[in-house]
Amino acid sequence: MSRPVSRIAAHTTIGDGARWVVSRKNLLHNLSLLRQAAGSELVAVVKANAYGHGMTGVADALFSGDEPTNVPAAFAVASLGEALALPSHDVPTMCLRPAELVWAFGGDEAKRIDEAIRRGVWLSVISPEAAGDVARRAERLGSRAMVQVMLDTGMSREMCVPERFSETIDAVLRQPALKLVGLGTHLTDGELADEPYSDDQIWLFHEALAPVEDRLPRGVVRHVANSGGTLAGHGAADGCDLARVGLALYGIHPDDRAVSTSPLKPVGKLVAPILALRDVPAGASVGYNRTFVARRPTRIALLPVGYADGYPRALSGQAVVRLPRGGQDDVFCPVVGRVSMDYVTIDVTDLPDVRPGDEVVLFDDDPTSPCSVQSLATRCGTIPYELLCHIGNRVRREVV
Repeated sequence: MSRPVSRIAAHTTIGDGARWVVSRKNLLHNLSLLRQAAGSELVAVVKANAYGHGMTGVADALFSGDEPTNVPAAFAVASLGEALALPSHDVPTMCLRPAELVWAFGGDEAKRIDEAIRRGVWLSVISPEAAGDVARRAERLGSRAMVQVMLDTGMSREMCVPERFSETIDAVLRQPALKLVGLGTHLTDGELADEPYSDDQIWLFHEALAPVEDRLPRGVVRHVANSGGTLAGHGAADGCDLARVGLALYGIHPDDRAVSTSPLKPVGKLVAPILALRDVPAGASVGYNRTFVARRPTRIALLPVGYADGYPRALSGQAVVRLPRGGQDDVFCPVVGRVSMDYVTIDVTDLPDVRPGDEVVLFDDDPTSPCSVQSLATRCGTIPYELLCHIGNRVRREVV
């Protein structure tokens, strides 16, 4: 018995890649809204390639507006590599990974510390020993290093333990080659407005600061709130000068319960052109492992995006994509067959006017869409952060 075999429809393949399209208008909208929510200046968190949105493009977009006051007060990154890759702007960059952990990698990391000192990057130190090490490097360079001390109030991770907080601050203040510029902590449940643990963390932060307050030089800033904490009301109201915003800056509310009512506007969307159309007879399979077998003559559209580009394999046969047709006429088409490294296939049988080159939206910038980042993250059993950070290097980032 012969197997059914698909045939390529008589269309020319057009286009060859996916794009991550970033809306500068929405980015600035979110920045303004978050500043109002915080009641303080903002730190734009651009680590992990700006949560997949493209660090350079996002940073430039934030400083390309007509309103010079609607810009962040600083940038924040995770690593020295990110700090040194960030284009130069007229605001400081804070590196959240402590110097102790940077040196643990060895090799060229010490050279990166030196370059960061020269550029005025805010280095995080979490012990008196690290303060001394950074000071010695700054002295050899004939420079003064900008440093901040981050207090562990509940994360049990990469911050200064409470019993050494005051000692570490004093160690910084004793070194002429160091300038204390910031003090902060990080909330574990900041996105949950009804979580009292955040209040406990903020109380611990200020309690730990009390013994050294009278020794702090003028201009030292305090920062506690992340995206969730900012939207939950933590910020200037908690005696802080800055709020660090990441996910919310990109238009996604960190609390899934608030997505439907959030005034934030998603900044990015993942789009790709239809490469080719294939007519599949009933009984033919599509993709690896024959997880989809056509029950009727079916038209399949091939998209040049796969799990190498950040579209999860877990969405195989479990998601839809949006074909723009002009407002309310947009159509959602099912993903069929396995998502592979380089391709996604969708069923467009009921859309006879579809052509190669037509653009398809895989991650939608409409938070209510069934293919929004929030919705797809839920289907994958993960969080929006992970989906965004997995957007691959082959995907071209564009700010519009």
